[in-house]
Order: sequence, then structure tokens, then C-alpha cells
Amino acid sequence: MADRTIKNFIIWSMILYFGWLLSLPFYGPVFSKVISIENLDGISLITTFIICHTITYLMAGVSLKDKSRWHSIMIISLLITIAFNCILLISSQWIWMVGMAVMGVSSAFYVLGWSVIYALSGQVADRIKIMSLVIIGTNLLLLIFTFLASLFPTKIILVLINIPLILNAMMMLKASKAFRGKLIKPYVQVPLSKPLVLIFSLFIFAIYLNGGFMYRIMLPALSVSEMFGTYYPFIIYITALIVIYKANRQVNRTLIIYLGVSFLGLAFIAFALLGEFHSGYIMTIGLMESSFAFIDLFLWTTLSSLALIYGEPYKIFGIILAANTSSILFGDFIGIQLLNANENTNFIIALLSASSILLAIIVIPWLIKSIEQKTALVMKNECEVEGHFKMSPFQVLMQYLLPNQKLTQREEEVVKLTLQGMTNKDIAQELFISEHTVKTHLKNIFGKYGVTRKKELMHLATRKEKNSI
Repeated sequence: MADRTIKNFIIWSMILYFGWLLSLPFYGPVFSKVISIENLDGISLITTFIICHTITYLMAGVSLKDKSRWHSIMIISLLITIAFNCILLISSQWIWMVGMAVMGVSSAFYVLGWSVIYALSGQVADRIKIMSLVIIGTNLLLLIFTFLASLFPTKIILVLINIPLILNAMMMLKASKAFRGKLIKPYVQVPLSKPLVLIFSLFIFAIYLNGGFMYRIMLPALSVSEMFGTYYPFIIYITALIVIYKANRQVNRTLIIYLGVSFLGLAFIAFALLGEFHSGYIMTIGLMESSFAFIDLFLWTTLSSLALIYGEPYKIFGIILAANTSSILFGDFIGIQLLNANENTNFIIALLSASSILLAIIVIPWLIKSIEQKTALVMKNECEVEGHFKMSPFQVLMQYLLPNQKLTQREEEVVKLTLQGMTNKDIAQELFISEHTVKTHLKNIFGKYGVTRKKELMHLATRKEKNSI
């Protein structure tokens, strides 16, 4: 099966769905138009959607296990989304409340299903390129519906918004069972690092908290013409992603996130100092949109890396995306409270944002180092799993040394005895060395494999996947 076919499937299945998601339920232009004309309570509706979306990410992410059912999860979620999207043609607050709740659940399930093919389809080298195309395509579709929402009545635009969902369903149903089975490649799974997942979740929460501030305070406060204010952010956001796409081989995850955080900090400085001026709008939104283009790209590519490393896309995507969406809602809530208080809003927002950005900068070096070390463990897993089981555990383990690393003769002896299940005391007696020396050798060995404990080392050597697919 052509690699291009796999990539196209991954890209278009997300563009078509996320284009709908950002156009309607998630602060979309279609949503904004409908609630203004039909006199619906937009705040309660969007809150309902995000709460249901976040809870589903968390609960389903932890509970889902069978990765072979990714296609069923996606297609069922998609069909439910289409059905309830049609129900929204009825202009009733109660109907919309139910519809937004159900679509919050179904959209989370869809993304979790998609996470399996995105993370485990073997597209390791092209993650930045693939995700750049996904985000660019999603925003172009959002731009189209932004334009259409200004032309057509609400009923017509609610019908038109179904088109990408229907096209997506046709593509999903057309995918043969053989095609779906080949999408998931063999992969190495190391034990899940709870501290890494927790810290990354808190990092994402801190960064995206500023997204809620942007929607609730910054955008409404910046006075500019409607057309300029509508299309200028799209141009900046998409341009930033195109630059990354073109420079795919010259950029890495570290550069992307440092650019994102730096631009975010500059955006809030510009807002605090120049928010009342037209130039302040141009600078603030330009920096803000560029920053979130980089941060969004970092988030989705890193999610894929972590899901591949640990072999648990449901759990990784579920927990971290729950932190992502809840932070936007929390930032929105804080923004409302500050607006109601009406006291030094700009200064307080700048202070809160600066604090979250500072914490993020402190965490980034450790976070990047941990992710890159563990990513190196799976980069060599290009051939079929069956071929590896013909090797001895030591031979398998030797393939996963980090680049430019080599075991000494003594370290090889320690590794072989460790793989036999010997304790540190037994190894010390066997090699006529002290137990402290054994621990020193093990510490050096762990560093050469990018692991932190014996369990991770043993897992690499045996490479057995409990929930194989």
C-alpha cells in the first residue's frame, strides 16, 4: 500500500472533521451567527459542549483499550455527529443544548479513534509535515465557512456545514477492511511514565489558558473593522504554518515550542502597551496567531510521539487533550470574572499570562529532553515484530541504544545478567564487584538507552505487547 495513500487518509479524515468542529461548536462563525439571530444562550451552549468534550476525552481515553476498533469508533462517532448536526436546524435552546452535549461526546470519540492511525501508522519522520497540512486545511475550511456564514441565512448554512462531514463519512465507509488493517504498523511500547504525562498535561493547561483569555478579553477589546478583524488572523495563522511546512527538515520540536511561547509572551506585552491603538491590534493578533500556530503544531506532533512511545494513543490523547480543552474553558471563565470586576483587566491578564508562560519555559528543557530520549527508543522499529522475536533479548536490546552510544564489555555483562533476572546482589557476586559498582553500571546503561529503571530496559528487550493489534 502506498505511503501517500496512508498519509492522505490521515490528513483528510481530520481536515474534514476538524473543519466542521471549528466552524460550528467550538467558538465557530456558524455558531456565532446562529445564536445571534435565533436568540440562543451561546455561553451555556459552548460551555455544555466543552464540558462534555473534556469529560469524554478523560473517561474514554482511560477506558478504551482495543486499538483495532479505531475505525468503528470513528465512523459511529461521525454518523452520530451528522445526525445531531441536522437536529440543530430546530431553533430551540433545549434542542441545541442536547445537540451540543451529544456532539461534544461524539467529537471526542472521533479524535480518539483518529489518534490511533495518526500515532501508530508509521509516519514518524513526517509528523510535522502531516500535521502542518492538517491544521492548514482545517483553517482553510474554517475560512470558507466564515465567508459563507456572512452570505447565507442560518438554515442554509446549517445544511452546508454537513457537507464536510458527509464527504468524510463517504471516505471512511469506502476504506476496505484490508486497508484499515494495514494502517497500524508494529511499534515498541515502553511502560507509561505518569510523571511525564502529568507534567506535559499541566504544561498544555498553562499555555492554552491564554487561549481563553484571547477569546474572551483580547479579541473583543481590540477595535478594528469587521472584515479586517475576520480575515487577518487567518492569514497570519496559516502563513506561520506554511513557513514551518516549507522548512520541515530544518525545524524541530524544540524550535517550534520556543517560538510559540516567545511569540505568546510578546503578544500579551503588545496588548498591555498598545491595545488601544490600531497598530496594537495588528501586532497583538499577529503575534498571538503565530504563537498558537506553533503551539498547536507542537501539541499534536508531541501527542503522536508520546502515543507511539507508550503504545497508548487513547490514554495519551485523552488525558492531554482534556487538559487542553479544559484550560480554554477555564481561561474563558476567568476572563468573564475579570470583565465583570472591571478593575485593571489588561494588567491582570498580562500578569496571569506571564506567570503561565514563565512556568512553561522552566518546564520545556526537561520536557523536550525526556520526549526526545524516549522517541529515540522507537525510531529503529521499522521492521516486522515477528523478525525481532527470532533474536535473543540481548540482541534485540542492542538495537535500541541511543545514537553514538556503545556499551562497554563490563556493561554488556551486566545487561546480560540483568536480562536473566538476577538481582544487583547476584550480579555483584557473579562478576566479583561491589553492589554499588553494579548500580553505577546500571545508571550508565540506563542513560545510553534513555530509560530510567530496569523495568523499562526489560520491556525493550522482551518487546511483548499485551494489547497487540
